[in-house]
Amino acid sequence: MTFVGHAVPYLLLVVGAVFVIWQVRHLHGYTYGLWHGNPWSDYDEGVYLTSARQLNNGHAIFSQVFSSQPMLFLAGLALTLQLGGGTPDAGHVYSLICGLFALGGVAWLCWEVGGRWSALLSTVLLALSPGFVIASHAIEAEAPMLAFGSLAVAASARYARYGERRWVAIACALLAAATLSKLLAVAIALPIVVAVLLKWLEFDRPGIPRRLLLDIGTGAACFVVPVAAVFALISPSAQWDQVISFHLKASEIYSKPPWLTANGPTFSRFFGWDPGLVAFAVAGVAVAAVLRRRLALIPIAWLIATLATLVRYHPLFIHHLTVLLAPLAALAGVVVAFDSAPKLAVLQRVAAGLLILCATVVYLMWLPEILDHSRSAFIVDANPIRASQATWLVQHSGPADTILVDDQMVAVAANRLVPPALTDTSTVRSLSGYLPLSLLTEALSSSHVRTVLLVRTLQYDKEFVQWLRAHYREVPLPAGYKAIAFVAPNT
Repeated sequence: MTFVGHAVPYLLLVVGAVFVIWQVRHLHGYTYGLWHGNPWSDYDEGVYLTSARQLNNGHAIFSQVFSSQPMLFLAGLALTLQLGGGTPDAGHVYSLICGLFALGGVAWLCWEVGGRWSALLSTVLLALSPGFVIASHAIEAEAPMLAFGSLAVAASARYARYGERRWVAIACALLAAATLSKLLAVAIALPIVVAVLLKWLEFDRPGIPRRLLLDIGTGAACFVVPVAAVFALISPSAQWDQVISFHLKASEIYSKPPWLTANGPTFSRFFGWDPGLVAFAVAGVAVAAVLRRRLALIPIAWLIATLATLVRYHPLFIHHLTVLLAPLAALAGVVVAFDSAPKLAVLQRVAAGLLILCATVVYLMWLPEILDHSRSAFIVDANPIRASQATWLVQHSGPADTILVDDQMVAVAANRLVPPALTDTSTVRSLSGYLPLSLLTEALSSSHVRTVLLVRTLQYDKEFVQWLRAHYREVPLPAGYKAIAFVAPNT
């Protein structure tokens, strides 16, 4: 092995360190920029931050704090906030840690599939990808799904190579963690199944060997037991309703007019952020076919399974698609998998070389735009409307008061708590029938809410606004606030 080859692990550390430095520089006081006019909303961050704060205040997830995501995501965020003093920056650190684990998982997977150069290429491409730069900062459930999912697929590749039962157990345990962070992660079971099948094909005799059956049983237990335990032991009916039934209802609503929107433009916009990565991934699939690298079937299955879950997902937002970046980067790394392939034929080397050349040319053509989007991913947070709304809340409530605002990022900016049941007042939840008037009024009453500021969905809920006007005093606001405000009658 050459000196440069020995240096690859250190180069991987350098890539990770540069990525962390870039993220830390934009940790505080930044929001998301525009690229080609496409915004990245931070609304969900307010939902998750206020939810995690209420968990840290002792309120129970699902039974008291509404959560459309499985428990592990919010539990991890709540712990990070507790350790980091409760600031939004701590939430971004949580996502950054998940991003680092995702980088490590992709590097490990590519090392198993194609060697050290595959690991280095995939890591560099993923770290430069604008979508991943944002995903490692944004407080979204996709972050821990990427982290645990990448490590799960890497562990399954390790199993496919060596057949050690511990690796399939680790892969399935990590799959359980990914699924308990975001339910879409269950699709990652497919690459693990492919890894087991690759190991089965190595046996010469017909039938399934007893050893392989034990491996399958161990893996299944490592996935099913923790997932079943969480759903059975933590508010099972409320958890099922919020994590599964809610999404099914939302999907039904957004699959029909007038809320039906095609997913194609969202995919097109997302892939347009980093066409260079897509080009390398396509070339990686072709190289795997040319070199007959069976282990490359694992990241291919990962990408196919993830795509299949998203194509008909409604409503589909741009942040959902960030889970495609890790399998794309893993396939991109396969482009240089010939490094670990012994005795390649001349035609194979020529074909692989041409594919690398084509992918490199495409990537270099798009590199200026890719870097431009990564540079402009974050801008200074100077939203005057949100700042004025937060100032109004500070002026009309005390530090210990619970207030209601339907853009929870305003509550975060004002450092105020919202009722546990109303940490998520999204349009999706409202249209799905999960914000009835009875829930809204009960939440205000039980949390003794004396200040209400409606800036998004709830200001268009005529029934709720009518109830507020009957039980609260409406406060006139300047036109620039774009809101409806109420205070308790004796305030």
